[in-house]
Amino acid sequence: MNMIDATICLLLAAKIHGTDQALRDTAKSLVKKLPRSSRGMMFAIINSKKPMVLLSRVVEDVPVPELSSAMGAGGSSETEGCAN
Repeated sequence: MNMIDATICLLLAAKIHGTDQALRDTAKSLVKKLPRSSRGMMFAIINSKKPMVLLSRVVEDVPVPELSSAMGAGGSSETEGCAN
């Protein structure tokens, strides 16, 4: 498991359960599956008084690549025939 997988798990726990305790429990289970060098954020969430706020601040700083640049300049031929 890598940090991207762990972050997605945390975001899903926040979306599905919406509680601080759910985030702490998820982080506790994930910390065992991550390499030691990547466990810092999990421990920060576990020890935080408000993990939901901490997670939202962490996610705000994550750059999201544009879909068009990830697919190439021309786009995908699969999406050209889709109706809106």
